Amino acid sequence: MPLLSRYRYGFFILSSFIFLFFLCPQSAFCFNPIMICQSTDSTQSQSVKSLEEGDERTDDTSNPWAGESSRDSDKDEGLFKLSGEVHNKFAHDVSEDNNSEDDMINHFQVRIGTRLVHGDRWRAVLFVDADYFSYGNDGDWKEDADIRLGEAYLNFRGDGFNMKIGNQIIRWGKTDAYSPLDNLNPEDFRDDLSGRREDRKRPIPMASMEVYAGNLTISGVFVPFFVKSEYDLIGTDWAVFGRADGIPLMEEDPSDSLGNSEGGIRLSGIVERLDWALSWLSAREDLPTPDTLLHLPVGFPLSAGNLTTSQLAYFLNATGKSVLLIHDRQNIFGFEFETTLDSFGVRGDLAYIDHTSYFTRDLERIRKPVFQAMAGIDYSGVNDWYANFQVLISRIRDYETRIVWAKETTRAINGTLWKDFFNGDLRVECRYYYDLSGDATVLTPKVRLSFWTPVIFEIGGEWFDGTEETIPGRFQNNDQVYLTAEIKF
Repeated sequence: MPLLSRYRYGFFILSSFIFLFFLCPQSAFCFNPIMICQSTDSTQSQSVKSLEEGDERTDDTSNPWAGESSRDSDKDEGLFKLSGEVHNKFAHDVSEDNNSEDDMINHFQVRIGTRLVHGDRWRAVLFVDADYFSYGNDGDWKEDADIRLGEAYLNFRGDGFNMKIGNQIIRWGKTDAYSPLDNLNPEDFRDDLSGRREDRKRPIPMASMEVYAGNLTISGVFVPFFVKSEYDLIGTDWAVFGRADGIPLMEEDPSDSLGNSEGGIRLSGIVERLDWALSWLSAREDLPTPDTLLHLPVGFPLSAGNLTTSQLAYFLNATGKSVLLIHDRQNIFGFEFETTLDSFGVRGDLAYIDHTSYFTRDLERIRKPVFQAMAGIDYSGVNDWYANFQVLISRIRDYETRIVWAKETTRAINGTLWKDFFNGDLRVECRYYYDLSGDATVLTPKVRLSFWTPVIFEIGGEWFDGTEETIPGRFQNNDQVYLTAEIKF
């Protein structure tokens, strides 16, 4: 690798300087007045743990604002109060697998807004989100930025019901991290795939209502128009088609009409120690599926095995055709449950999807029903140990061997293991995903430092491996180490 210019590590040096600024004690040569000490605020420590686990419950009728996003945990009544967070992640590629991939990525995020709570009835939230991406390759940098309305809604709680209208995030499903029933909100895939899914979620306009009847809750959600996930189609390490230049693309853009609206119903309840729910959701796929709208000519040379994006580009250039990216509609029927057994938490999600789109070696889009089941168990042990273990089974019904980028049956395990030190101010953690057939692996070890509230640092790595039929395998050249800094106010 050639010598790096001094500007290439600018973001890393800045993050490291901020880190050292807080790390050095007052008695050292540093001029930082903040001393390293153990936090005595157990409430803050528990709040951080709850946010990390992404544990949200929506059936607690004793809390007037039950089910609110963990981002908006301030329930104090009063005038408008400004709050927000600033988050920066600097990632560096572990090895240079080719000349086109990015060596460094920096993702800077800002979220700022206000909220107003008036008694037990009214709640108003207004936030603005901004993202700034920088991609560096051998001294050359590219930038991308956007600013948008974040969570912004009006919430009214009446006698026996709760209604919310506006930009919001709603999560269905019980399993941690990934749930096959968590499909209401689109995600941002522009900055890797191994982070917490709840951090990738985008608030979108919708109207939701919950009606309480004893131990039962009936929930309804209406999304007036389709909002797709955020992603790059081509040109970055995390793009849908990677860096395969020469693919002419056209993406379907469903109109903002009621015909493209989405919606669902969820019935939940509690029976003794069992928390359960049944749900139905009609929605479009947030990620598109390619379709060339033509058949592969007989005798056209494509090598055996999985279709690559380079082969797809070769075919399209030879025929003068383009790829149409389609967001198909699907119905998702689900069942979820959660309970406790002694010191263990047990939860699971079942999903039947009537139509999921797949691409084939014939360069066509076909649709197949899919069944997904996920179950897990977690344990918060003594001495601040936490362990989570989950099993995933996904099966494509009526599978055809011409399908590419997907297997007929996927059996995988995933979970989290962490240990807290110094009253939770130091956490050593590892998240993992492993395909039991050996086709895919994701490993994310990290260290989280929160000695200096409200500043939180995280140092870690992300490793991907697998075959081209799996998502981790398609990003196996994206192994990276990273440093994040986060401030909440």
